[in-house]
Amino acid sequence: MSSIDDMRKLKPGWDGYDGVPPTEAALSAVETILNLMSIATPVPGSDGSVQIDAYGFGWECEVFFRPDGKLAGVIIERVDL
Repeated sequence: MSSIDDMRKLKPGWDGYDGVPPTEAALSAVETILNLMSIATPVPGSDGSVQIDAYGFGWECEVFFRPDGKLAGVIIERVDL
């Protein structure tokens, strides 16, 4: 699943367990970042959070947003080519 619109349609238990759908605050924060990034994929977290995975030019970047839309963390790693 990689569409913000698809994530807005998720229901409780979407992951087969107790997954909470991403909150509108988290999705709005992700949309803002996606508009600034050219190659990125949003991924829902099972607690209502959203993660962005971006890859390119030998780098991998993961940006994590909490359910309240606040930035939770960023991981940037060099990927072996």
